[in-house]
Amino acid sequence: MYQHRVSPERGTLSAVLSIEQAFPNRVCGVLRTQDAEAGFQACLAAMEGGIGSIEITTDVPSCYEMIRGLRASTGDSHPIGVGTVWDPGAVLEAKDAGAAFVVTPVVLPEVAEACRAHDMLCVLGALTPTEIYQARLAGAKLVKVFPVAPVGESHTSARSVGLWEASRCGCPAG
Repeated sequence: MYQHRVSPERGTLSAVLSIEQAFPNRVCGVLRTQDAEAGFQACLAAMEGGIGSIEITTDVPSCYEMIRGLRASTGDSHPIGVGTVWDPGAVLEAKDAGAAFVVTPVVLPEVAEACRAHDMLCVLGALTPTEIYQARLAGAKLVKVFPVAPVGESHTSARSVGLWEASRCGCPAG
């Protein structure tokens, strides 16, 4: 389905990436589509256009195969993660596909634990100050403040509890 030059080795990532490595220019494109081939091409175009990292949600058809194809097509030049992860079992699938990070839509401590067990960078989703705090306690190295749109960036929960600047843990999304 996906055209690529080289076949990546299964599970070649062995160490947890730092936040700076996973998000080198602090911009992460998120792919959510039902058209896998168009999504694959959109990811390539986004990377060529300067997007530093890509998150492919688990509801994209063949998301793990797409990660393998993107890694091979780009020479593994961009960190690619798996998003909308609800199940801790998906962490090993993500690692086997060569994903650099895992993103959840809400605070899921069991996914954070699976990320620790499999040496994967964990990004937990949260919105309220309490959720952001719980995500940090669960072991998230980065908290995806999501969805920001309903509350507005000027009222982002992370700022209200002082986590934004103090720990650089937040990234607003949605």
